[in-house]
Amino acid sequence: MAPEDDTFAPEPGEVAAPAAVAEADLLGLTPGAFVRNPADPDWGLGQVQSSVGRKLTVNFENQGKLVIDAGVVPLARVDD
Repeated sequence: MAPEDDTFAPEPGEVAAPAAVAEADLLGLTPGAFVRNPADPDWGLGQVQSSVGRKLTVNFENQGKLVIDAGVVPLARVDD
């Protein structure tokens, strides 16, 4: 049995973003920003509702309101 630790490990099939880009603010993903999920374009356009560290609350057209870890689900900012 492997020892437990507090390090972040993505779920199988998920890819973690590099630590240098993990903070949502560094990516310009602040409240009011429009985003898309390139891995799931069917979600539609989303608007960031809140941002705390890597955790974003985003309201997507076709998926509704989701809490997303920007270090796990990389979002693309949509410029006006």
